[in-house]
Amino acid sequence: MERRSSRYVFSTSEGHALVRRILRQHLPYDPHDYQLEGICHVLDGHDLLAVLATGSGKTGLYSMYMLMLIELSKNPSICDPPVKDIPKNPVMVAIYPTIGLEEQMAFMSVKLPSIVINSNTLDEARKSGRNLWHAARTGYAVILLSPEQLVSKGFESLLQCPAFTARVCVLGLDETHALDTWGASFRKSYRQIDFMRARMPSRVRIITSSATVRAGATKSNICAFLGFRPGEYRELRRSNVRHNVRPIFRFLNAGIGGWSFPDLDWLVTDGRKTVVFCRTIALGFRVLVHLWNKIPSNIDRGTFVRLYNALNWPSYNEQTRQLVRDNPVCKIVIATATFMMGVDIPNIFRVIILGEPESTEEWLQWLGRAQRDVRSTTNGECITYLPQKALETARGIVDGVQPRRAVIAPGSSDKPSTQSVHMDHAMARILLAPCKIAEQNCLYENPASDPQCLCETCTLRIADIRLTSDDITSCPCTCSGPGELGCQPELLSQPETRGRAKDMNPVPKNQRLTRAMRAAGQERLIKFRNFIHKSTKSPSARLLPPATFFPEPTMKLLLDKFALISTEDALRELIAGRVYLLPYTHDLWAVITELQTTFDNMRKQ
Repeated sequence: MERRSSRYVFSTSEGHALVRRILRQHLPYDPHDYQLEGICHVLDGHDLLAVLATGSGKTGLYSMYMLMLIELSKNPSICDPPVKDIPKNPVMVAIYPTIGLEEQMAFMSVKLPSIVINSNTLDEARKSGRNLWHAARTGYAVILLSPEQLVSKGFESLLQCPAFTARVCVLGLDETHALDTWGASFRKSYRQIDFMRARMPSRVRIITSSATVRAGATKSNICAFLGFRPGEYRELRRSNVRHNVRPIFRFLNAGIGGWSFPDLDWLVTDGRKTVVFCRTIALGFRVLVHLWNKIPSNIDRGTFVRLYNALNWPSYNEQTRQLVRDNPVCKIVIATATFMMGVDIPNIFRVIILGEPESTEEWLQWLGRAQRDVRSTTNGECITYLPQKALETARGIVDGVQPRRAVIAPGSSDKPSTQSVHMDHAMARILLAPCKIAEQNCLYENPASDPQCLCETCTLRIADIRLTSDDITSCPCTCSGPGELGCQPELLSQPETRGRAKDMNPVPKNQRLTRAMRAAGQERLIKFRNFIHKSTKSPSARLLPPATFFPEPTMKLLLDKFALISTEDALRELIAGRVYLLPYTHDLWAVITELQTTFDNMRKQ
């Protein structure tokens, strides 16, 4: 809405009271004071950048603003002077980086008709002969899109429809930090958002929100993408610290490249709902296999532990979310980044991050999945399991000496190369800081204390636990390890210290492979693995990850004992337990013979 000198000003105490009174007629709860502040800024004609902690009501900004627009379009004289520039049946286009179903439920719960348009819903609609883009032109108050749809022909047709453009009033963008991360990498369609606004009526305002917009370059990049200029938008920034989730860092006692994860065994008997974040689907599958074998036989394993990733059918992931909410047997979800944003399940007690986070945004988004039930008085946990050399890596990044290490991605046919560790500077500072929360406050310019919210919800909650808002923010920090072990180090039993293990390799040292030979050998074996995975004719086997056919531990075994593999029968004996690899023994023997020649030539050089 364009600003005029004669229009009603909502950003006043009177305006806040009016908006609260109207919203209370539509909501089953009292809006937070800071939500009213943000909504009133947009009603006054400003764009809004909202930086709020996970679980603090960011989605409510969008639904409350739409409720106000609908009310003002029906009854413009509710304020004086009346608001006359809101079209009938206003609509919001909301961009969500995730599937959008959780958000649709939130809008529908306050009786805002909404439609989700992404690749999954479009496929389902085609099967039933329905055109979602035609349906979106009228009748819906909220259109939820995935970023990829911004460059689709269907969205182009929507923008060309006069009936739709006459109604559109606001562009919503959740998880705006993705503009600076996903937009710069694999989801480049995210950067189409700025172009989309240029094609909409001038009255269209932008509401964008995130828990992890870092001060400095990140914020500047986001504002540049959106066309936000100083003085023309409003920033609503509150602390993004989740005081009801304890950040814990631990070192791994075993690596995550194999099939054994003893650091996670305790989860089977813990009894509290936990999400384990794995960076790849293959890693998640290996963690599942390990935990599956630890679950007692009298428990329904298929319910107790679940996989959640983009390869699953959407219906399976939806069932998993439902089981976590409602089924007491479901305790563990092993998830990829698909679970990280847009999933709001209140009864998850703990999040475990397996491996070092690449950024503070990733770490905080995962931390934000824990303990989202504002009524709970129990603090949740976010446990990050780090490689043994994580602090060494972090120190190198902070000191400006980028650590490097040899990397061969599982399932990749690329040559082994020395790649930079992907942890960013901010995450390195968090790992090294004695107090993780203090460092987080510094990185995100969190206010020393947020203004106390006087809404009914917060007032009653604080009264129930007999604390003031200042008490909550001044409680002693409970962060733990590893940089100087944090504010409250854990008292964990340490594994028994053992002497150096005896060398049990039967291959004489002068016949063992050098590091360069092993790298060349692994590269060739990975190519062979990709070959057999692609050549399998079984539809069910094709759904399995390549590592199932030829796991890294088996590759390591062959390279360790390479000098002893003198015949095809000797090779068959070494891979006897690998049911997917055994049928290709003859082909693998040809690869071994080829490598023997390669290694002989390398020794001569």
